[in-house]
Amino acid sequence: ARALELCPSEAVGLERDIRANIAMWRQRLVAVDHYWTRLHGHALAFSPDGSKLAVGDREIHVISADTGQLIAVHQQSNAGPIVFSPDGERVFSAGSEGKWEIWQCDTGQLLQSVTHSNPSCRFVAFSPDGRQILIGSSGDLGRGGSCIVCDSDTGQQVGATLRLNSGAVGGAFRGAGDIVVISSLGAIQEFDVRSGDVKGVPAAIQSGLQSAALCRDQTFVAGHTRNPSMTGGDAWLWDMKTGTVVSGPMHHNAVIQALDFSADGTVVATG
Repeated sequence: ARALELCPSEAVGLERDIRANIAMWRQRLVAVDHYWTRLHGHALAFSPDGSKLAVGDREIHVISADTGQLIAVHQQSNAGPIVFSPDGERVFSAGSEGKWEIWQCDTGQLLQSVTHSNPSCRFVAFSPDGRQILIGSSGDLGRGGSCIVCDSDTGQQVGATLRLNSGAVGGAFRGAGDIVVISSLGAIQEFDVRSGDVKGVPAAIQSGLQSAALCRDQTFVAGHTRNPSMTGGDAWLWDMKTGTVVSGPMHHNAVIQALDFSADGTVVATG
């Protein structure tokens, strides 16, 4: 799986249900079969209520998760991470060369476009009220990763740039004015958005993380590593506060490329 996303309303039996829905879309809408086959799921996201699915590669299509009907198309090359706003009305998508766009879900109309100096966007997260966006990058040319917070209406950066010793592979907003970020070296760090100061002592988990996800209530963190031989990988589950291993390593014969929590935090899918 190049990308993986659990539907908020269908956590159990999701793989089977999605396969059934894709087959239904192919019967009802030939265009869906065409772009799904071509995209191979490079980037995708469900809306918070599970009614819409955004799928992107050379362009981003928003379709109904119930009928497969095409709702909107947004033109953006080399689509990276995609995320819906909490109200499901806007979509944030990262493109090539550090270009990030916010657009209207139902029309594909561009609302904001921002270009950042670090083009390697790894993850995106909206604040619970939808007013801010957390954007994490992996870094390049030997530099560590970084995270910034932007105003979702203006696209302007809010507060300081958060510098990391390694790439940022996951993160989310936490409480009022704080964010939590997970680095590839296995550090869970909490930051003050305005000042960029680290809060508390970072919890240490497995190093060599390729990506990570937090459950909704932020009690657990899931992540995956890649074997040195590049022939497989391991998935892990940790306690968010202490960094203690809850489950893992769960070995995969193939390289893991994506993982996600269900909306209630009881299921983790990897692929």
